[in-house]
Amino acid sequence: ADLRSQGATRDERLAALARRGGWYVPALYAVAVEPRTGVQVVSGAIEGAEAVAPMPVRRELVEDLSDFPFPDDSPVALAEAIFDRMSIEIARGCTEGCRFCQAGMIYRPVRERDPEEIVETLVSAIKKGGFDEASLTSLSTADYSCINPLIKTVARRLAKEDVSLSVSSLRAYGLSEDVLDEMRAVRAGGLTFAPEAGSQRMRDVVNKNVSDEDIDESARRMFSRGWDKAKLYFMIGLPSEQDEDILGIVETGRRVRAIGRSYLGGRGPRVTVSVSSHVPKPHTPFQWAAFDAPEEIDRKQSILRDASRRSGLQLRTHDRRGSFIEAVVARGDRRVADVIEGAFRRGCRFDGWDSLLKWDAWMDAFDEAGVDPTPYLVTLPTDVPLAWDHIDVGLAEGFLKREYKRALKDRLSPPCSKPVGQLVHHTNVRDAQADERRLVCYHCGVACDLDAMRSERLEFLDRMGAQRMDSLDEGAPSLPVLEPLAPGQRRPQGGMKPPKRPPRKGRKVRYRMRYQKTGLAALTGHLDLVREMPRLVRRAGLTSWLTQGFKPRPVFTFGPALRLGWQAAADLVDIAVEHVGDGDPPSASEVAAALTRESGEGIVFGDGRILGDHEKALSKRLAASDWVVVPPPGLLDALGEAPESVEWVRKDRRRSAPWDDLVLEHGATSAAGLPESLGIEADLIVWTVRLAHAEVAPRPTEVLAALTGVDADDLVRDSSVARLRLWLRREGGDLVSALSVAGDEAQVAA
Repeated sequence: ADLRSQGATRDERLAALARRGGWYVPALYAVAVEPRTGVQVVSGAIEGAEAVAPMPVRRELVEDLSDFPFPDDSPVALAEAIFDRMSIEIARGCTEGCRFCQAGMIYRPVRERDPEEIVETLVSAIKKGGFDEASLTSLSTADYSCINPLIKTVARRLAKEDVSLSVSSLRAYGLSEDVLDEMRAVRAGGLTFAPEAGSQRMRDVVNKNVSDEDIDESARRMFSRGWDKAKLYFMIGLPSEQDEDILGIVETGRRVRAIGRSYLGGRGPRVTVSVSSHVPKPHTPFQWAAFDAPEEIDRKQSILRDASRRSGLQLRTHDRRGSFIEAVVARGDRRVADVIEGAFRRGCRFDGWDSLLKWDAWMDAFDEAGVDPTPYLVTLPTDVPLAWDHIDVGLAEGFLKREYKRALKDRLSPPCSKPVGQLVHHTNVRDAQADERRLVCYHCGVACDLDAMRSERLEFLDRMGAQRMDSLDEGAPSLPVLEPLAPGQRRPQGGMKPPKRPPRKGRKVRYRMRYQKTGLAALTGHLDLVREMPRLVRRAGLTSWLTQGFKPRPVFTFGPALRLGWQAAADLVDIAVEHVGDGDPPSASEVAAALTRESGEGIVFGDGRILGDHEKALSKRLAASDWVVVPPPGLLDALGEAPESVEWVRKDRRRSAPWDDLVLEHGATSAAGLPESLGIEADLIVWTVRLAHAEVAPRPTEVLAALTGVDADDLVRDSSVARLRLWLRREGGDLVSALSVAGDEAQVAA
């Protein structure tokens, strides 16, 4: 940016970037076709660029993750998003050396975040974002050096906030019984493991240091603590794979499910076996391996489907077409760039989702670019230049080749930076100090300071209070453990009881709040609003009142759901919060101000009131609603006589109801008196209607369609619609404002 502001040309800016290091600028490098593979490789800097274009291009890395604290104030989406939780990366890099994993190779060495920083960041982010779930994540979370005390500390802090915890990328041997208890106490969902291969031989090939015994023991630990869901990740298409290795995937899943049934009884746990196709990645020991032909993937998936029938497993396989494209992009040369651009111009966008994969568009893009994908998918010689050799990720010459040869001989390489034979790190200072064995090092080319690693791990354990095995046991949740069922024995109804929740500290206070949902907020669906409201309350500094049971839920009552895109000038929601202390709870105006401050654009809270202890919820007293429709020009001139009944279709069922039972009043009127927040021009003539509330009722556009004879779907497409207000029915039968004081006999004006 500085160079551009100084008038530097594009070529000058690119040269400056390349000179800095850590940047690959393709325009400064020449390519040549390798005759033995037919693949383009970078041969060196172009003429005249030798001084600024390093060869190879070396990676840059953050040596200390604490220099860049993890953010605790990320944007919060109103719509539900993937991984809709607060996630924090606790480490970069991995000790395990799985031979298919690119990240495990290029992110070396292992660098861990300070555990105290992780805890404080999570707690702060929960308060700022209002999330109800937190996640610890890394390439292999169970290999974080003090994962046990970290999870115990995080779980107890989150329990106070009624926030659940998930832990990603677990190994089958990764967590002890007491840590599983801590996770269970904060409503952790099902656990996910990645055995990767179904046989011990194949796990040795990929360097997955997991045995059948490890998998079985993890299943026993998990199901004995009441978990009823498990997900297992596997791959097919790995080097030297045989059909018996594929059958081992289903057998492993069956074995895990059988262990679950022995504890849970009945139909047993829900065990999902997810199987993807291996895609060879650059900078890994398997970078020379072939990608399975499409027909071979089909054959192997067919073996899995046949073997899993009547197994009780939920088998999921990946679309081989997406894996094919991923393999070409992963190992392709510069010519693949033209394919990607061609696919983009043909409308390809979110092709990682099977439902949106435009296979024909990709094939047309290959044809137009004149690119044959075959050379990128076959087995590559280990003694020829590769399309990515000009990138130096820090690995020593020959390291990946040695690991590839070990894989083809079914030989394991134990985890690095751990003592030989040690699968997990010591969980306390005393055991870690007593273990004087040398840490494993493969001399992969990454200059790890093993002494510094050992010292840092001891420091982290000490600061987390894990001086000995029982250091953190005080205050640990006391949860029952299931015993295996005897043959023919049944688990009593109800299974394992949920963990006992701590007693509430305060009393329940209910507010009925009026809010508007206009502008961009109208594009927030009702379910998204239901999901967001508890988070909004948390961000506002309030504590939601929760239901009892294993999965407590915030207590909210909303008005009827709005169709997506329709606005609301004065909708209602009943909010229950926990008030601690002897003083008065916050007033409704204070709550409205706090909620509005934390809301997104278009959500504004107005007046409200505190409900009495025995007042019925909003849904129990709702009587009617006022609507405004801005129809297409001239439509209101076609208003006819009211029909005897209104017909409409809902969920493919045709319904009808008498007009007089539905429509309390209606008519064309000026928009001049409508709320400005709706954005309706004052000089327009609009149609307003008051509809009686019913469990199944027509929409205002369907009522207007009955008056005018137009198609209801066309009317929805061409009209603007907003709900103006909600009305309750008082005991005498008259309509009354939903916010009037309980027992008020006065009719409240609009």
